[in-house]
Amino acid sequence: MANEDLLCKDKNTIRDILTCIWTNNIKDDYEAGLIPTEKHLQALLFHYLKLNLKSEYQIWVEPNMAICDENGQLRYDNPLQNKKPDLLISSGNDNKGYNLIAVIELKYRPNGDADYPEDIEKLNNFIETSFKGGYSFKIFTDPETGEWDRKKRITIGKELESVAFLVVANGNRKASALNVLGNAPKSDKFLHLRGNITTTNRDFDEVNYIDIIDN
Repeated sequence: MANEDLLCKDKNTIRDILTCIWTNNIKDDYEAGLIPTEKHLQALLFHYLKLNLKSEYQIWVEPNMAICDENGQLRYDNPLQNKKPDLLISSGNDNKGYNLIAVIELKYRPNGDADYPEDIEKLNNFIETSFKGGYSFKIFTDPETGEWDRKKRITIGKELESVAFLVVANGNRKASALNVLGNAPKSDKFLHLRGNITTTNRDFDEVNYIDIIDN
């Protein structure tokens, strides 16, 4: 295991770990020509998150959201029902319960623009659902049956730290996904990490939208 794979391990928040991985590991992999597709970018993020997060965290890849109310009944009126976020991060254990910590949506179009409104809407819905409270989702499986473990659910509540939109797009073509200011959630939970690909530079950075929170 290369030391540089673990350089984000000592960061204090999920937001800082994601930003560190993006601006270091993912940037280096892109520069080396090692990210051919969005699925590959997703796999790399899972890999680096798994290396740098503590054992109390769980990482989920494209789960089909089964949103429930406090009684465990499926809620088809919730806009997140049956949605498939690219990555989720939860934390907890069987004794304390499990909470959703972060939601990640990805777009990868280094040679063009990326269609993103649906991703931003999904992130907004996660924020709104976390504020409402009383919602959770089934995701764990029972090893004996392969069916949902109905006793274990992940709560969507105040513990949600970050909803993140990670995009690689082409700045030479004025890719709109590199600046989603008009559509970004007005919340300090929102994190926008971008890879701005141009003829002369490959900038992997965080976009600061703090101004929109106060307006």
